[in-house]
Amino acid sequence: MWKRILQKLDKFVGAFMGGRIKLEKGDTVGALTLGPHANTLVDVITQVDLEFGDDLPPEELEKFKSSFAEYREKAGV
Repeated sequence: MWKRILQKLDKFVGAFMGGRIKLEKGDTVGALTLGPHANTLVDVITQVDLEFGDDLPPEELEKFKSSFAEYREKAGV
């Protein structure tokens, strides 16, 4: 769903209200107060080229996973 939102094929508020986005933490009212700013946030995020894992060739995906695992280990997360 987030990929569709970042590709501007879907809107956050519509996806959230339609139950296609679920909260892991926090409350619905708090999330909805951010709704008016969602399009601005998407506009800011999409000013850079985005690559999604399911669009990468298998060898590039494995390279990314490996370097991300190294980063997480160094960052202690």
